[in-house]
Amino acid sequence: MKLFGNNIDPFSEFTINLGPAYISRLFEMLLIKKGVADVHKLSYSDRLQKYIDLLETNNQKGNHTKRAIICFYLAHFNHQLADNLSESKIKYYEKAIYHYQSYLKLTKGAEQSKFYAQWQVGMLLDYLQYPWAAAQDELLKARTIDLCRGEAIKKIIDHYLSTEEWPIAYLFSSYSIEHFYDRNPIASRCWYVDFNCYNWKVLDTQIQVCCKTGKYKEAETVYQELLNYVLEHLYDFNLPAINYIHSIGNSFPYTGNMAATKLSKTNYIKQALH
Repeated sequence: MKLFGNNIDPFSEFTINLGPAYISRLFEMLLIKKGVADVHKLSYSDRLQKYIDLLETNNQKGNHTKRAIICFYLAHFNHQLADNLSESKIKYYEKAIYHYQSYLKLTKGAEQSKFYAQWQVGMLLDYLQYPWAAAQDELLKARTIDLCRGEAIKKIIDHYLSTEEWPIAYLFSSYSIEHFYDRNPIASRCWYVDFNCYNWKVLDTQIQVCCKTGKYKEAETVYQELLNYVLEHLYDFNLPAINYIHSIGNSFPYTGNMAATKLSKTNYIKQALH
């Protein structure tokens, strides 16, 4: 618990990069120090609003770094608050975008939080139905900030899957395979790592777009890699997931050799899980 002692600086790059769970706990402690009674009894939305109120009273105080990090916290807490409201969400999302953008203009370091802020600007622009070109531009900027993170590219892929623009989806999906597959950065990143950007789901997406673009031979190769992945991470899967993966092989034509390999591997996997 030493990190919650009097010597911790809430407005340092070290602190901000400890991640969202730590930040929430830290602000609970700050409210307690400010004399707010029964913080643990407040609803999550009420706590978030008190965090925001606390930050807004300090928004113009301190040095450049402190003001930048206050902007990030304001963005993050407004974002979280919007996620937890049933109405009046849009105004808080708009505030979050404003503060994320302010943080991005002010910050000179803090790579984890900088990536997250840039990524969320793109996500929120799309959610609020701004032109897709604007959202994609922000997401591509996020990619350049942290080369280990695939979440911004995943959002772009998901967009082109939803609009059925298969050739573009294929380009971004291929890029994701090359740069993110089986390279989960969770050991060194704290801000909402999405495991599906790095695990077998990346292969699943590539198979889908290969089939939609007529690249059946490549789909077969990727499916073979998917089966190998399952065998190597067998106990990360349940039977419904295995059944789904088994069914993928029926979605495209493959050679007789591939059919035999598919049958033997998936049967072995099912037996191992029983």
